[in-house]
Amino acid sequence: MDFVDATLVRLADPASRAEVIDSGALAALVDATYTPGSMSVAAPYGAIFDEFELGLDLPVPVVAAGSWMRMADAERTEARFEVTGLPRSSIRVDALWTGGVTATVNFPSAVIGSMRSAWPSPSEVDAEIVAALGALPADPATLEQERRSRYLGHLRDGFSQPDALTDELFDRSMAAAGASSVSQLLDRNGAGFAAATLQLVMQVTQPVAGTVRQLPIRTAVLVREATTSIADLLHDSKQVRALLREAGQQPPDGGLPSRGVPTVTWILPATLFDDAAWPGANTSARRDRAALWLAREGIALAAVS
Repeated sequence: MDFVDATLVRLADPASRAEVIDSGALAALVDATYTPGSMSVAAPYGAIFDEFELGLDLPVPVVAAGSWMRMADAERTEARFEVTGLPRSSIRVDALWTGGVTATVNFPSAVIGSMRSAWPSPSEVDAEIVAALGALPADPATLEQERRSRYLGHLRDGFSQPDALTDELFDRSMAAAGASSVSQLLDRNGAGFAAATLQLVMQVTQPVAGTVRQLPIRTAVLVREATTSIADLLHDSKQVRALLREAGQQPPDGGLPSRGVPTVTWILPATLFDDAAWPGANTSARRDRAALWLAREGIALAAVS
C-alpha cells in the first residue's frame, strides 16, 4: 500500500487510529481550533470520536454566466449557472471527524499585590476655581467648562493610563448617573457625591493543577503523500473550510474563542520534514515550526511515520 491507503486503513480501525492522531496531532488540533488567550492547554491529551466519516467528496461549484439576444432585438437575456461534476470540480476529503479533545486547561489565578484609590468630588473643584479666579464665573457655560476640565483632570489622575478616560466615556458615565453636565451632577446628587478611581496591581500565578476539560472539535482530514504541493494543499484546505461553512457547519463551542469552522487536519509523512527547505534545525524542529504557522491558518498538522 502507498502512504495514503495505509493511513486510511489505520484511521478506519478505532484501535489503530491513535497511532495516526497522536498527542502531538491533538495538541496541533487544539491550537488550530481555539485561541485560548490567557489560558494554557497542555497534555495529557485524549481523543473522542463521536463521528468519524470516511471518504467524502466535496463538490466545488463552477459558476457559468452569460447573456444572449436576437440580432434584431434590443432585449438581452442573462443567466448564471452553478455546475458540478466537471473534471477537478471536487476535493477529496478523507475523513470528517466530529468529537472532542480532552486536555488539561490551566486557568490563571492572581492575588492583589497593591491597591490605590481616589475619590475626587465635583464640589472640590469649586474651591479650586475660586482660588484661581477669585470667584465662580457668572456665565453658566464658563462655569461648566471650568468644573468639567478640573473634575475630569482629577479623575484622570487616578488612572494608570489617563488617556483611557475619554470625553465620550466620561459623558456616558455622567448620563448613567442621570446628569448631562458636571453642574447638573452637583445639583442632582449634592456636594457629597464622588466617583472613585481604583488601581489594582495583580500578581498572576498558575494553579498547581489544571482542570481536565473536553474541547469540542470538528475537522476535515486530508491525507496526502510527501510529493503533494504545499501550495495546492493550502488552496484546497481553504476551499474545504469555505464549502463546509456554506453547508451549515457550526463552530465548536468549547468555552474558548474559536478560529473558525471547521479546521482542516493534514496527515503527512514524517519524512517530509527531513527536507532542509523547511525552517528549523532538524526534522522535529521543522515539524513544530510548521505546526505553529499552520494553526494560525486553521490547519492542524499530523506527521506520521
